[in-house]
Amino acid sequence: MNTLIMISHGNMAREALQSARMIVGETENAYAISLTQEEGPEEIHNRLQQIITENRQSPHFFILVDIIGGTPCNAAFRVAANNKNITILSGLSLGMVIEFFISRNKSPDQLKTELIHTAKQGIKDVLSCYDSSTG
Repeated sequence: MNTLIMISHGNMAREALQSARMIVGETENAYAISLTQEEGPEEIHNRLQQIITENRQSPHFFILVDIIGGTPCNAAFRVAANNKNITILSGLSLGMVIEFFISRNKSPDQLKTELIHTAKQGIKDVLSCYDSSTG
């Protein structure tokens, strides 16, 4: 089973995981790392490395980060440089997290494609999606 690790500035990752669990139920092999103002890159890197070490039996790790180039992304990139079983995607959203749990048993390439598709499809001009007769 693929493992999910979310990393964000502030509590976004933790709250996305809690919200996803409200929708899909209890989940396994899912972790959230929330970067606080008191922490730096080394603390995030160490927490991420610990999760990966504790779950080394996982066939693949998906790391979802909030923004590309930020501390969470850079910490994930450092860890991924030494591990071919890691995929990192930026743009963390609740839709991506739910899609991960629905599709988590797909191959890493298929799952990556699904997550990117879900993220792109999640951006809509909501008012233009409804016609005026829907009320």
